[in-house]
Amino acid sequence: MKNNIPAFPHPRIVLTGKDRELIINPSEGMSLRDFFAAKAMQSMIINPDVFKFTRDSTLSKQAYSIADAMLSEREK
Repeated sequence: MKNNIPAFPHPRIVLTGKDRELIINPSEGMSLRDFFAAKAMQSMIINPDVFKFTRDSTLSKQAYSIADAMLSEREK
């Protein structure tokens, strides 16, 4: 998904001779998908009557399903 960018990219300053250059490495930091899934899972855990799950793997699958839906909505 093209909107699965880093949620919290880590900028770093690279010194090249007399110049300074700010570089944001897109491979660093938590992905936006992981961030959305974590937030969804947090809501699921504190509202167990609303979200039904029987195992931890089901919980994580549901959380990532919600995250994927959120990313998909961003592309519209």
